[in-house]
Amino acid sequence: MKIKTLKKMHKFINENMFDGLLDMPNFVIIDPEQSLFAFSIDGYCEMHKGHFIIGITNFLTTENTFDTMVHEMIHQYLMEFKGYSGHGKKFKKWCKKGIDIFYPNML
Repeated sequence: MKIKTLKKMHKFINENMFDGLLDMPNFVIIDPEQSLFAFSIDGYCEMHKGHFIIGITNFLTTENTFDTMVHEMIHQYLMEFKGYSGHGKKFKKWCKKGIDIFYPNML
């Protein structure tokens, strides 16, 4: 997946789910074979020197990349606006909102 495509995804999700509130992060393409992570990972979101970084694995399908982007953008939103970075109730509430917006026929 190209950085340009990840930026387009971020913009689309940002406009449709977060009312355009999120700044464009820096993107990192993760090669799982060369990853420093000791576990399997599809993506991550972190803040470095006041700017967000979202990493996405380069071997995902387009649909899985989109789903991972939504997941990481929820982390971005919660860290930036709520001071929260876990997978608890707030995170799950936003995941449900993402499903309602992008996959309403799944429920």
